[in-house]
Amino acid sequence: MMTMSRLLRPTLGALALSALTFAGAVTAQPRTVDFRFAPPYWYSALGVPDDWHKPLASDEGALLYDFGPGPYVIPLTRVGVGVQGAELTREGQGLAAPRVPVVETTLTGPGVRLDLTTFSVVPDAASPSNGRFGDYERLDGISGALGWTRPTIPADSAFRNVAWGITRPIHYRLRTAPGAKKRVVLGFAESYKPRLNERRAWMQVEGAPDQIADLALTARRNEPQVFVFEAADEDSDGWTEVEVLAPEGSDPNTTLAAIWMYPEGTYFTRDQLIAGTGGSTPPELRIDGGTETLRQVPRVDVIDAVVQAPTDAVPVVTVQTRRALTARDGVLWLGDRPFVATEPAFTSADTTAEGWTLALPAGTRQARVLVLSGDASAADLSRARAMSSEAILAASAAFWNRADIPYDHVRVPDAGIQSVLDMGLRTLYQGRETVGGRGQFNSSFTLYRGLWTGDAAYFVDLATVLGDRVRAREALDGILAHQTPEGLIEVMKPFTFWRESGMTIWTFARYARLVGDDPAERAYLDQTWPAVMRIVEALRRARQTTVGTGKPYDGLFPPAFNDGGIGQISAEYSSVLWAMTASHELGQVARAQNRTEDAARLDAFYSDLRASFDAAFQRDARRDEHGHLYLPVPVAKAGPDEVPQLAQWAALEAHLFADYLPLDGDYLTGTLGIMQDAERQGLPISTGWLPGGVWAGFGYWYGMNLVLTGHDDRAADVLYAMANHASPVGTWVEEQPLVGEGSRLAGDMPHNWHPTVFNRMVISMLAMDRGEDVLLLGSVPEEWLVPGGTSSLDAIQTIAGPLTLTLTVSPDGRTARLRTDALGRAGQAGHLVLHTMSLRRAGFVRVEGAEPDAEGTAVLPWGRPVDVTFRKR
Repeated sequence: MMTMSRLLRPTLGALALSALTFAGAVTAQPRTVDFRFAPPYWYSALGVPDDWHKPLASDEGALLYDFGPGPYVIPLTRVGVGVQGAELTREGQGLAAPRVPVVETTLTGPGVRLDLTTFSVVPDAASPSNGRFGDYERLDGISGALGWTRPTIPADSAFRNVAWGITRPIHYRLRTAPGAKKRVVLGFAESYKPRLNERRAWMQVEGAPDQIADLALTARRNEPQVFVFEAADEDSDGWTEVEVLAPEGSDPNTTLAAIWMYPEGTYFTRDQLIAGTGGSTPPELRIDGGTETLRQVPRVDVIDAVVQAPTDAVPVVTVQTRRALTARDGVLWLGDRPFVATEPAFTSADTTAEGWTLALPAGTRQARVLVLSGDASAADLSRARAMSSEAILAASAAFWNRADIPYDHVRVPDAGIQSVLDMGLRTLYQGRETVGGRGQFNSSFTLYRGLWTGDAAYFVDLATVLGDRVRAREALDGILAHQTPEGLIEVMKPFTFWRESGMTIWTFARYARLVGDDPAERAYLDQTWPAVMRIVEALRRARQTTVGTGKPYDGLFPPAFNDGGIGQISAEYSSVLWAMTASHELGQVARAQNRTEDAARLDAFYSDLRASFDAAFQRDARRDEHGHLYLPVPVAKAGPDEVPQLAQWAALEAHLFADYLPLDGDYLTGTLGIMQDAERQGLPISTGWLPGGVWAGFGYWYGMNLVLTGHDDRAADVLYAMANHASPVGTWVEEQPLVGEGSRLAGDMPHNWHPTVFNRMVISMLAMDRGEDVLLLGSVPEEWLVPGGTSSLDAIQTIAGPLTLTLTVSPDGRTARLRTDALGRAGQAGHLVLHTMSLRRAGFVRVEGAEPDAEGTAVLPWGRPVDVTFRKR
């Protein structure tokens, strides 16, 4: 258990840090949410939670589809509205309401104004991402892009589309008679990666030898190619398994255009396969990879346009796409499926180099564009046309205002912050998807549409804190479903990624600590415990392979993937820190549940790893040019370190999520020092994949460690900087350039981890737990202490139980009153600690109901309601 002094007063490290100047600080400007550092462009989510359909709106109000494995985060299909011959720019964009994803955009040009409203028709019920079709199943989701490739030769239509997996395998299984032998053909057509070793395909087909191909070596870009396998259902389960993986060391993203299954012994030639003319016998099963979306329940998206322009102006609908479309009967069709229809009907449909231009009648003042997805029919189009936009929007508002999203647990008086909280929480839940019968929080909607352990740990934590235990458990179970027979967690298969396993252990331990001794949870915890201990044992065995080797990573972990800004395979410290954090926290749970033997094993693993870490730290830690002590993330890093802040998230996570590292140690003080030196536009730069760019969510780790070291005011600055790096519709890109430095981006958008940590940071500033302690009012921005303002938490889950808290300022602004319900039990370990520094800074210097020390902290008794009044002189 941590000592009181670490939380009751600023530490020596904090005092040293406070003497430094914060480069690029934004405190000279008032704290307000104005999106001054918004990314150069952004997307908004429109669909409903747990549904297969994940449509996006652009920052210009266009509808976006067909995201693929390159160009990353760039839609291959865009449906927008403009005016013929007019150059239009975005004048503004916002939402109808923070909790309602109806995007309102204004575009203007000389003498022209377009007011666009972009939204989705709310379905009667959410529909899972169904990859099960009887004769075959796709098990990794339905990620695909139509029209991804433009074959350079006459080729089967399957080569135009692509199934893809980002940092994970593509996994199909084909229905066969038990034990059957087949000839299976896999087809590819790479449209993006032109260089060798960038897109390598490791093909595994049951019953056949694996094949590995460098797709840029075996064919030119956009040129179809095929690989043949003599397959067999070896386990006689009636399925032939097909997986495409990316070998470790190459681009981790996988693609697949086609699967064809033939009877054993079927004759064909390569040219016949590519041309689609078949061989002596047609395939028994044909799969066009990436077209699973066309077999989903139909969905409809809408753009309403109000046009202000000269009477002879011609509004146009631009359809930028690689899909093979035809125009007939006033509709753009994808085969026999209606895709785009306009009201009024377009008068002409012209093909362009980028797709189609649909001209509406000259002088049109109001127009509507309907875009249909899934297995849509002419009847679906007729039903969509019969619905007025007014009725659709009314139904949408009704749905979203009663949506099962855990709003209202967090309230602050700053409308800007509250809006970002609500917009972000909605977007996080919109990203949820049901795959294989299990719901999961996706990290995003395009590139990262899927489960990512590093992000899911935070999703599980926030859902649990907000009382959404069902979805938290579902997400945790989704991670554990990726446990290997050896015990490790491998979502990013086949990459070795030790941190996935450490974070999974911590996620379970965190969940267990939050639900505490709730009898309703004990059965789940007991059921899951053995799987989690298998992960611990797998990590212990992995570490043991390094012991006594004399290598730089002796006693740590073998080389593996790091992520977060470091792409090479190497020995690194993030896995070590996470393994220590995880084993330390799970040890707390084991002791609380009287699992004595497991607690001893966890303590031994932690102690052994900690001893090796401490020795390596002494060897590898260094000081930057300003004297800040820090630990480079690569083990035994040689040579100069030009970007010391790179990938230092794990160091800040370790100090934030457990109490085994001292807050007043040189490690944290130095790490915060290199971060403050790197601050630009309110946040550190170059912490992740984008050199010179901002990873806004990094501010959560940075800001909360500032709270722990006594810098509550600086933490408030960081929170507002995070908000101002969002877009005006409350979405973030993963990493973005500084304002004024171009449009290059890294990662995905909307990126759902960002709103997760933003919500978490606001909660933690009012109440957070660390170790065995709970801190109240660690950082309260002065902007929340306005006359009549109330900041509140409602039934927020902590390690000491559910907490309801209100901090209310009187109408005259002279007093502030903190009230909470009883938290914890008498005799509970740790301390309930009240921080008064933020209120003192705002002038509330007299405290009644608590006795703070000279540094402004007070220990309150467990198990009693808190009622403290702060007064100005």
